[in-house]
Amino acid sequence: MLALTGDPYLSVTYAFWQGITHSAVYFANEMGWEWPASVPEAAIVGVASGASVAAAVDPPPPPAVFAVDGKQVPLPPGDWTLLAQQPGDDATQTVLAELDGKRLAGLVVIRSNPHATKNILGTTAECARIDIYYSVNRYDTPLDGFCSYAKPVTPDWTDGSGPWAGITRLLVDRGVDLPPVLTMVGARARTRENFLDVRFPPDPATLALSLPDQGLAASRMANSAALREYVAALQSWADLLQEPLELGVRGRLPAADGRLPWPQEREAVATAVIRQAEQPLRDLAAAGALDEAGLQRQLALAEAALFAREQQRTSFWWHSAYKVATYRVAGFIDGVVVSLVMTGSIPQTAAMTLVYMVGTPIIAYANEVGWAAAGVGRPREALLDVEFPEIGNDRL
Repeated sequence: MLALTGDPYLSVTYAFWQGITHSAVYFANEMGWEWPASVPEAAIVGVASGASVAAAVDPPPPPAVFAVDGKQVPLPPGDWTLLAQQPGDDATQTVLAELDGKRLAGLVVIRSNPHATKNILGTTAECARIDIYYSVNRYDTPLDGFCSYAKPVTPDWTDGSGPWAGITRLLVDRGVDLPPVLTMVGARARTRENFLDVRFPPDPATLALSLPDQGLAASRMANSAALREYVAALQSWADLLQEPLELGVRGRLPAADGRLPWPQEREAVATAVIRQAEQPLRDLAAAGALDEAGLQRQLALAEAALFAREQQRTSFWWHSAYKVATYRVAGFIDGVVVSLVMTGSIPQTAAMTLVYMVGTPIIAYANEVGWAAAGVGRPREALLDVEFPEIGNDRL
């Protein structure tokens, strides 16, 4: 304002009133974006597949559960081999493989805490991405959390360095046929003091669906019915994984409840998912807590939940950008009004508004991201962003 008007008094007065009105606008915009929405009471929590539990005639496979650090991880049935386990102060890293002769039939990477943590882990960054097959944050609080995601990765099996070099050498020495692309399903379950971060790269038989020419963006995925069906199957499998993994991170997963089919066994996954959703309701009905009408109503709600697939829509960066955009619209109107009242000059008002239109969004965005990254003023229960080494590159 001083450069435009040459009047120190007018510049100071303008800055004073602009500071008051802009602060009010910024505060209102911030509250509008961050004000907590009331969460409706859920009638039921469950996802069903549309199949009937009665349709299952084959006996389920025997459960496979791997125990580490007092926690349990459910596994698909098979002859799992412990490739490596590396204890650490903050995390124990475990790698399991399911080998079918020379074929890599499955691979599991598990990270768990060997003792109660003082730092409270947050969700993994993968669960905030919108450029992968899917990502879902079920809940994320200072007390507990669960998220899952799926994406293809391209491991560099020839790399002789890095955290996966030893695993690669073990597989190569055994003559295992190593695929160029792995479809990875990841999940992180945590409490206030414990966590399980599990990566499942399963089902190499469907790797063709994950090749780079398919792309990752939702717009590309919409053009491939086979890929959409495949991703839906992966998400159903991750839904099935949630309950046993939540019990496992608390050390409460009974061995008999660790049954988990392979993702490619879609009928078995569908049956298990609907059993997981329906069985507690049927147990309540058997105990007399639900009458027949109530049972059927709850079962119908469980079936309807199939069509409400969860998907992470916006990342932290886009959320911040949207907040800045709405702030600048309101700030533009505020700036025009204050400048016009103070100067009475349309040319000076236009010039001043132009300067603010260019400079203020940059300042506001940097301020938003800076506060989020610095951690200043966060409560003691703030969640920490903790990432672990990936098994490959997913930037296809």
